[in-house]
Amino acid sequence: MIAERLEGSWHWIIAVVATPALYWFLDMLGGWTPQMRFLTTAIIADMALGILRSIKQRSLSSSVCRDGIIKKAAYFLVVLLAEQVGQGLGQAHTLRDIFVLGFIIVEALSAFENAVAIDVWIPEGWRDYLRSILAQLNSKKAAPDPDGVATEERLDHYVTRE
Repeated sequence: MIAERLEGSWHWIIAVVATPALYWFLDMLGGWTPQMRFLTTAIIADMALGILRSIKQRSLSSSVCRDGIIKKAAYFLVVLLAEQVGQGLGQAHTLRDIFVLGFIIVEALSAFENAVAIDVWIPEGWRDYLRSILAQLNSKKAAPDPDGVATEERLDHYVTRE
C-alpha cells in the first residue's frame, strides 16, 4: 500500500532529501564561488579528455575511471575540510582557496596532457613550458606511457604540426 502511494512521487522524495543535503554540502564548502566553479569545470574537462584519450588508445577501463572519480570526489572532501579548518582559524576562505587553486592546477595540467595524447594542437609558445611540467609530473608518476611515445616527443610533434 505504501509502495503504491510512493510509486509516482519518487522525484519528491529525492527533492526533499537531495536538495537540502546538496545545499548543506555547498554551504559547508563555503558556497558556490567562482573558484569552485572553475575547479568543477577543470575536473569535468579532465575527465572528458581522459575518457577520449582512453577510447583513442583502446584502453578504456572501468576500474581506472572509478579510481579517477574517487580521487576527484576526495578533492571536494579535502576542500570541505580546508574550509572548516580555515573558518575555525578565523581565515574564512583563505585555506580553502589555496587547496582549490592547487587542485585546479593539477586538473588543468592533466587535461593538457590528455589533450596532447589525443592529437590536439598546442601553440608553439606553450611547448617548452608544458614539456617541463609534464616531464616532471610523469617522472613522479613513474608509470610507463601506454603507447610507448614519450610526452616530450608527442609535444614536439603536435606543437610543430600545421
